[in-house]
Amino acid sequence: MLQAFRSVLWVFIFNIAVVSLEVGAFGSGVEFAGLPQLPIMEPSSDLEGESYFQKAMNRYRQDHYNYWGTQRHTQTDRVEHPYSRGGGRSPLLLSGSVALRSHGHGGAASSTSTASSGSSDGSSGQSAQSGSPSDLKRLAMRAVVKNLATRQEAAQYLLQLIDTREGLPATLKALYMFEEELGYLKAGWSDPQALEWLSFDDPGSDKKYTAVINHVRTEYSKSHLHGKSEPDKTKCVLCAEYNVEQAGHEQKQYLRVYHFDLNGVRYFIQAPPFPYQPLHFVLIEHAHTPMHLDHHSLLSALEFLDRAPEFSLCSNSDIAGAGSTVPAHHHFQILHDFKPAVTRSNVKEGFQQSNGILTVSQMDYPLATIRLESSDREEIARAVAHVIKNWKQRNEPRYTVNFVARKENDDYRVWVMFRDLSLKPPESFRKVKPENMGFIEAAGHLLLSTPADATIEETLANNHYMVELIEEALSSISPDAFIDEAIFWELVTLYFVRGL
Repeated sequence: MLQAFRSVLWVFIFNIAVVSLEVGAFGSGVEFAGLPQLPIMEPSSDLEGESYFQKAMNRYRQDHYNYWGTQRHTQTDRVEHPYSRGGGRSPLLLSGSVALRSHGHGGAASSTSTASSGSSDGSSGQSAQSGSPSDLKRLAMRAVVKNLATRQEAAQYLLQLIDTREGLPATLKALYMFEEELGYLKAGWSDPQALEWLSFDDPGSDKKYTAVINHVRTEYSKSHLHGKSEPDKTKCVLCAEYNVEQAGHEQKQYLRVYHFDLNGVRYFIQAPPFPYQPLHFVLIEHAHTPMHLDHHSLLSALEFLDRAPEFSLCSNSDIAGAGSTVPAHHHFQILHDFKPAVTRSNVKEGFQQSNGILTVSQMDYPLATIRLESSDREEIARAVAHVIKNWKQRNEPRYTVNFVARKENDDYRVWVMFRDLSLKPPESFRKVKPENMGFIEAAGHLLLSTPADATIEETLANNHYMVELIEEALSSISPDAFIDEAIFWELVTLYFVRGL
């Protein structure tokens, strides 16, 4: 999936970076202000002095080495680019020995040596001048981008530029590429063989369930996955100040995030260390607050969909047992182009109500689900919050929800899946999927580890049996209250009559 837009993003990010450096966006006369630990950099032309970004870049050069061709090289390659002050063409100076240095992730840059035998750092190999112009430009892009992403504050500014010029989807794709380049995402993740996609069709209906065998994620530590947050927020596994760019941590030292506001609330977004699938992110409220599926958080969620409509926003509920592993810190799961079985289910005949602004439907789906849809963001946020609150109050703390939210054309659509934590899937299903069922399984998409034995492989190869198994599992966790379908009309009537 990432290969479709990888080359385009490399060129775009490279041009953004070079233009910014050349026209002085990171130079003197610019100051930035923002969060104390992880600043959101905003230019202010009336201030003088060295920019915060430039200080960060200078610090990086002192700590490591110079990508710009002033140290540790024997020759300088000039890579032409079409952007400079005044619209002319100006060369980017790039150290040949550094440009082709191994970065540890796929591509020619990880296996090509370019310094001459007489280089000052003692490396050997063919000269970079023997590479084609396209190779040199590609390697220049990688060098520039990796340099800019090496520090969180520098990566934040570059991502903010991309967001301003190209929008949030391009920004998220760039962030994901940064994490691959820096080594935060586990080696081999971008290999197509890391994922095995499966589908299970019901010949008697239009239902189609899906699964992905994630071979890289198989090694994920269950003890870490289900770790609990400590009362002290500096111990929380989601808090930015504790986890981002954590020195000395094998993986988190490479964690980069993007900070931005949603509905007036500061959020940041990051790739999880072991994604469900490509372009999987976690959207996290910056403040350490417990999960809260209320009107305000739903407005933030829907604003995210306004800015990134090609993504789906999902919730693993606000309590442990229905998929949430860190209920102590508010967050959402973000998946690219995620359209699971629940979003393709039909409306149950006779179970739809509309007031002209909001439409609420009960879905013909094994797990009790209603879909709310409206082009009015405020209206649907209030309606979803009301339905969730009303459901939870019926039997706390047993009752909760998972949901999947999408924006399709001008309409917001939210599929609310009702959960009762006392209900568990059958043992036959747990042999295939031993972990708790979160939003992704509730929505009809199974996230699986590498099959432990041939029996499970045979089960996954049996289409008819897998359809029955998945539907049995979904039915078994569907709340008993929904056996009496009057609950749907009660929830809907409460909203429409009270006008809440």
